[in-house]
Amino acid sequence: MSAQYFNQYFSNYVLTNSGSQSPSQSTELKPIELPTSPSLIVPASRPSSMPIAPSIQPTPASTPAPTEQPNDSAIEIIPSPNASSSAASAPSSTLKLSLYRSNPVRSQQVLQNIDWGQIVAGQEKKSPTIYFRNEGNLPLTMSFSPSDWAFKDSSGNPLPQSYSKYFTLTWNYDNTRINPNEVRQIIFSLLVSPDLKDVASFSFNLVVTITSTM
Repeated sequence: MSAQYFNQYFSNYVLTNSGSQSPSQSTELKPIELPTSPSLIVPASRPSSMPIAPSIQPTPASTPAPTEQPNDSAIEIIPSPNASSSAASAPSSTLKLSLYRSNPVRSQQVLQNIDWGQIVAGQEKKSPTIYFRNEGNLPLTMSFSPSDWAFKDSSGNPLPQSYSKYFTLTWNYDNTRINPNEVRQIIFSLLVSPDLKDVASFSFNLVVTITSTM
């Protein structure tokens, strides 16, 4: 309240008794009701139903990272032509090889492809241990060859199959006979030439050929 407003209405306070008064008598000041000043009107409080803005704003969604293209090899097992003719001459003979992620005696998790993960030029990458089990009734030997190479650059554009010359694939199989129900632990090694350029992802098929030793 301003001083001018106070002085204007202070004169409206009057003494309720007139004449002289003794010191023991009290003088009562009685206020006169003042009109409401527009400047003193207090705005109404916020209705409880009105929403209150949150103090923490939601974090904007981040841009998803680009998905890396896989570097993998599908594995295919085929009998050699000689093995097919031998099985045809002896219908009770079976030539069969299966691949597993772990020891098939404990867990039969069939393996269908090898994920090579990130490949660095000039380095060698080893596959996980692969369990080869002879599930036929004929002893056999194995050989392998990579095929159907495919390469892409960082933009996803295909590259020529001639880039396969920068890759060398080997394994630790010693070419000895694998008897029925025998399990062999095999590891493939993929060596990438330090001269490799432009390739961001690759894939190829790994063909394992089995031959009966009977």
